[in-house]
Amino acid sequence: MKPVHAQLPRGARLYLPDEAARKRHVESRLFDVFRRWGYREIVTPTFEYADVLARGTDVGVQENMFKLVDRETGRMLALRADITPQIARIVATRLRDEPKPLRLGYVTSIFRYDEPRVSHYREFYQAGVELIGLSKPEAEVEVIAMAIEGLRALGLERFQLDLGVQFEQPQGDGPLEAHGHACAFLQVDLDLAVDAERPFEALIPRLGVLGRRLRGEAR
Repeated sequence: MKPVHAQLPRGARLYLPDEAARKRHVESRLFDVFRRWGYREIVTPTFEYADVLARGTDVGVQENMFKLVDRETGRMLALRADITPQIARIVATRLRDEPKPLRLGYVTSIFRYDEPRVSHYREFYQAGVELIGLSKPEAEVEVIAMAIEGLRALGLERFQLDLGVQFEQPQGDGPLEAHGHACAFLQVDLDLAVDAERPFEALIPRLGVLGRRLRGEAR
């Protein structure tokens, strides 16, 4: 019998007990903040049909999806490479008749066939929220305020928020815009918190709001 090699594939990640405890602590504190702001947890499928996941996903991200063939149907499947398009589709279909605004939060794994580097793996974890149906600028202010509260809940006193906003899309270009919903989102890379020497100071959230272009920094 050939010996079994215990080496992990490139980009895979093992959380030893101390690291796993730190990761769970970050998740718990962030979820406490999400709940205080009225956000409910949503859990999306780890894999779906590749053509479905591709809708609303950046072309560069699509190219880095992990793909496999469904043995039953022969259709191409893909592991989730971005959760926001999934939530957008769910809101536009399964949650279409839910009262707005909708506040949804998650902690989930993301899979991308990127070149591995320090604190960046091919399977990584994100905590985030999606706010749908609240007009701007109220949605932007709420998400930014919650990001600040979340970082402070992790014991941070000095941090920087990088804000990035896209151009407005033509109506019907995306599932949320087609239904007239403003959308704001916050995502935090949890792997940075586990790897950093001062873990919580490495948590720099990525904020985005669909609507108008804005580039700036807040300290």
